[in-house]
Amino acid sequence: MQTAWERVRQLQTEDVTVYGKILGKTLRGALVKIEGLRGFIRTYVDKHREELVVGEELPLKIIEVREEYDSLTLLHCAVSIRIRQLEVGQIVSGTIRRIRDYGVYVDIGDLYALLPTSKIFYPSVDHPNQLFKINDHIKAIIVKLDHENGRVVLGTC
Repeated sequence: MQTAWERVRQLQTEDVTVYGKILGKTLRGALVKIEGLRGFIRTYVDKHREELVVGEELPLKIIEVREEYDSLTLLHCAVSIRIRQLEVGQIVSGTIRRIRDYGVYVDIGDLYALLPTSKIFYPSVDHPNQLFKINDHIKAIIVKLDHENGRVVLGTC
């Protein structure tokens, strides 16, 4: 097991694409096996989450290795690549896919970005559904990129 943990740390450091077969799906992702270790694919930002199929092999990037917690966290390669193409301050276009009390999820390509309620600059709005509807097209500005966790935070323009 120690050799497997050393190997995945090396693969992460070298930013190597690894391939993992989906063992099962969860509400927030999927379980895979990498180098004999069980890993978790974060898919809450991945618009293709519903399309994941048990048994399917996917190209993945290792984003976190925590041997002490027996935890290996991965992102789908397409999501990792898309996030690297983005910059803070960049204007993006997208389609609203989910509306929650804390914000809206916007499909901006191969991933979902979050437009939090705190970044919606309309003072008379109590809930995002007063302003937005599913499938609305919007333009927003990227205010935060978290490459490590695969998160994109938007603000209104």
